[in-house]
Amino acid sequence: MQAVWRFTVPGPPVPYTRMVRGDRSKRAQKYRAYRELVAWHARAAGMEPIAIASGPVSLMVECYVDGQRHRRWDATNVLKGIEDALLKLAYTDDNQVTSAQVRIWASEDGEEYVSVWVGRIA
Repeated sequence: MQAVWRFTVPGPPVPYTRMVRGDRSKRAQKYRAYRELVAWHARAAGMEPIAIASGPVSLMVECYVDGQRHRRWDATNVLKGIEDALLKLAYTDDNQVTSAQVRIWASEDGEEYVSVWVGRIA
């Protein structure tokens, strides 16, 4: 993978939440806000819609969460939240993500954040 963009999102990850149109639950609102936060940090790192990859893309996500909560995270749902946030920013369709890796670590210093690498696959 050729790393094209790397950025960090402060705070714990917010896993994918299944929603129906117009869902106004607190969980859905939190998920939408997290997607916007991820997209904001991606843009701040230089990711622009004009730089959208047209071919296969690779994602690597590392989450550092409070040590007492680190086993409760579902890696696939964490990845889906990041994928949703990067749609139309890093790629035009999530089927372009042909390689993905998610790691969830217990933070030794209690600091919670998510590091994301997006790369093009040659």
